[in-house]
Amino acid sequence: MMRYAAARLAAAYPPVAVGAMGDREQRRKTGGGRQRDGLGEDGAEAAFDLWLQRNLHQLYDNVAQEPLPPELLRLIEEDRKNRNKSS
Repeated sequence: MMRYAAARLAAAYPPVAVGAMGDREQRRKTGGGRQRDGLGEDGAEAAFDLWLQRNLHQLYDNVAQEPLPPELLRLIEEDRKNRNKSS
C-alpha cells in the first residue's frame, strides 16, 4: 500500500532536471528490475526516490544558491594557504 501511494505521489509531480542518474534510476528508465502488478519493487523504490529528490530540491535549491558568507570564504582561503605551505 505504501509503495503504491509513493508511486502515485511521484507521478503527480513533473520531472525536474537533476545530476547523473543512479543505478535504480537507470533501471527504472530502461525497464530493468523485477516487475509485480505493473510497477514492481524497484519501480516503487524509484518512484519514492524521485518524489523525495524533487521535494528536497524544491525546499533547498534556493538555499544552495545563496552566496557564501565572507567569513567562511576567508577561512577557506586561510586553510588553502596553510595546506600549500605544508606541501
